[in-house]
Amino acid sequence: MPTDSQPRTLLEQLIRNGSRTLDELCVDFDKLARKLDIQATLSTRQLKRWASGDVGRARPAARRVALELWGCQFEMLTAPPAGHPHDGPIQPSASEKPITQMRLHRPGFTAASLREEVAMTAEESAAFVRRPSAAITPALIEQYYADIDGLSRRYLTEPPFALFTPLAERRRQMFQLIDARPRPQYLPDLYRIAGHLSALLAHASFDMDHGDAADTHARTALLCADMCGDTQLVAYTRWVQSNVAYWRGNYRRAAQIAHTAQGETSEPDGLLRLVSQQARALAACGERQETRHALTRMADLRQSTGNEGVDSVFTFSAGKAAYYASEAQLALGSTADTHQARLDAQEAVDRLSSPAVGEPSPELVAAARLDLALAYLASRDVEAAQNGIRMVFTLASENRTLPLIKRMRGLHDVLDAPAFASTAAATQIQADIGQFCAYPATRHDLPQLPE
Repeated sequence: MPTDSQPRTLLEQLIRNGSRTLDELCVDFDKLARKLDIQATLSTRQLKRWASGDVGRARPAARRVALELWGCQFEMLTAPPAGHPHDGPIQPSASEKPITQMRLHRPGFTAASLREEVAMTAEESAAFVRRPSAAITPALIEQYYADIDGLSRRYLTEPPFALFTPLAERRRQMFQLIDARPRPQYLPDLYRIAGHLSALLAHASFDMDHGDAADTHARTALLCADMCGDTQLVAYTRWVQSNVAYWRGNYRRAAQIAHTAQGETSEPDGLLRLVSQQARALAACGERQETRHALTRMADLRQSTGNEGVDSVFTFSAGKAAYYASEAQLALGSTADTHQARLDAQEAVDRLSSPAVGEPSPELVAAARLDLALAYLASRDVEAAQNGIRMVFTLASENRTLPLIKRMRGLHDVLDAPAFASTAAATQIQADIGQFCAYPATRHDLPQLPE
């Protein structure tokens, strides 16, 4: 956005005078839309258009969120600011107050706006602890661990592109601290934090179909895990690497990575993650006997992990393991396997969408519903499949990650079978899948890495 000329709109003026980046403002917009239960999102490209005065595609829903976020009518935001050069020198006005002050004191301030403000001020406090001049202290280490906890929880409910920049910023700061040659007592924590951030960057890059970048971040995470001896981090990172291979169609490599990594960790959660991944990769390879062995081990581990819900992306719950088992059993293909696949997929949907686990992850629930639909199609029950995935088609485009797109395309291929050729429901599902896959998360701009 040009800064060497007068602002074209009030919005451009507010952005220039504010302290938040375009990417951060888009994240703020999307979070507020969800809290207000308004179906609207904002990309960096769209925000730039608004700031330039190009509002031809601004939907009414988006305008309502903009009103809540910036505190004035959309028409005012996208009009020349008071004091535009054609009107004389810019004069201070109420619209030029800090954005937070505008929101706090204007009429109609909502509870959702207050929650947003609390979150923003908490981030300001955290940024003060993380400031570049800060010495490494237990408080600083604790803040970064809190950052990882928060980001890993947010990953379940927010799109990966929205978390990419904060992950990259924290990781860059951590590398700077490590390069500054801190006291040896702090190094294990610094490497552990850098490793977790790198692993999350690998996961986010993969979800947005940047597999090579995901592999690079994963190697960095494994190096950090080795430096601090964190075997749980190893299990998660190896799973990411195996996932990249799996969704690229390299099933044998995916199975080998997951199998080898099981010797590098002893935590039940990490083992369940890796065995589950190995099972579906082996099934995709057609290794029936080895798949059954892996499924038996999965069943034992599901009894011992105790993870009923999913409280962060680092958690591999029994519900998530259930839809991995469903995928493996569908690939095996017998009548008994298909029946069990449907039971497991239904269990996954029930567990992952249960109110007892808190706010459900839209992507995990969608994945479980798609696996359940595939199980119904294996029994030629097209109507049940259609009813089961109806709500998946309403998933916001920024949440349509690579695994979900791949699952949708697999469902489309199944419906090409002659058994479904004359079925109206199958034709409608395929049309809906085409529309869904036309707007994946990869269409969103990947935020720029920090300088």
